[in-house]
Amino acid sequence: MNKVNSWEDPYENFFYKEDFKMPDGRQVSALDLTNGIFGQSWTLLEESDAMWRIYSQNKDAIKIKTTAEKLFNIIYTDDACMATSYIGKVNYFTQSKIQSWISSLSLEYSNINQIATESMFMKRDAFSHEQEVRIIKVLDSHAPERNKVSLSYDIDPEYLIDEYCLDPRLDDYMTDVYKQGLIHVGVNPTKITKSRLYEFTPQTINLR
Repeated sequence: MNKVNSWEDPYENFFYKEDFKMPDGRQVSALDLTNGIFGQSWTLLEESDAMWRIYSQNKDAIKIKTTAEKLFNIIYTDDACMATSYIGKVNYFTQSKIQSWISSLSLEYSNINQIATESMFMKRDAFSHEQEVRIIKVLDSHAPERNKVSLSYDIDPEYLIDEYCLDPRLDDYMTDVYKQGLIHVGVNPTKITKSRLYEFTPQTINLR
């Protein structure tokens, strides 16, 4: 999981990029708070031309499949451990809708964390093709992991990963190379598939 302030979209963390006016009139910035927020993105889509082309530019990626429950079980820690864990589907809005939402906010200290969390699952509709599910980890200001560039977790691939799907643009030779490589490191062969997104099987059309 990488720090969310490293994500490229300028509207990521938009809530933390606003200027906040204190009751005494002081203007304060919340941007430093994102230094302790880490995230990772997944997709709900089983298949997507856009996702293969954007995230597999070398045409040799492997897509893995899991469940939200398994992901959350890996990252979850009790709030008393100086961290809060979230997982959820991203909601997409027009840029003007997001700006209107910001303008309509009336914040109190009692609900600011709830609104900040809600904002982490909002994105502009130009990204709706991603159908994103997002994992967010918010670390307390005293958590030593805040100094890290990213967070890592020990996982059991056999438990976590339900399917390994090879890039649909791999030729037969490289498909076999990738498949044998996965098997060599212990992957169950029944979990390995190849995307059929670009396969075409013509049918016979009878003319009269």
